[in-house]
Amino acid sequence: THDGGTSFLGPNPPFGAVFTYFLRESLKTGKELRREREKKIRKEGGDVPIPGYDALEQEDREEKPAVIMTVKDETGEVVRRISGPATKGFHRVSWDLRYPSNTPTEIDAQSSRRQPTGPMVIPGKYTVTLSKLVNGSQEELSSVQSFEVIPLEDANIPGHDKKQILSFQQQTNEL
Repeated sequence: THDGGTSFLGPNPPFGAVFTYFLRESLKTGKELRREREKKIRKEGGDVPIPGYDALEQEDREEKPAVIMTVKDETGEVVRRISGPATKGFHRVSWDLRYPSNTPTEIDAQSSRRQPTGPMVIPGKYTVTLSKLVNGSQEELSSVQSFEVIPLEDANIPGHDKKQILSFQQQTNEL
């Protein structure tokens, strides 16, 4: 049968906490900033200075700028750091409500296996801060934002001490 185009299928939203942020400008490397300055000098008809070997070597070694969201629990301990796009505009990044894994990541890009994950966090209050990492220097971009992780299953089932389960999972993860 034909539904007449009334059906729509799309991907499910990401699981976990979704963080939305806006960057007025893209975060740029030293090389990108130098090229912008050179472009402006050319436009004005000036002579473009040639950078020295040391400056070019430093540009080659510079890490790309990054946006980092740091999630902390209610005691202030860092639970997870999540990276996001560093380009201009609105971005949405999801956290899977898990601690990082102690297992190394799968390096083979062709592998269909899932990346290793750590144990799930327990329900409670958490905070997130947004920072930028440019040329090895980290700077906060937002104030602390609070949110709460709540369980979806029936929390009244006897014998479920989530703190004990998490503690056991973290101990076995370290082994």
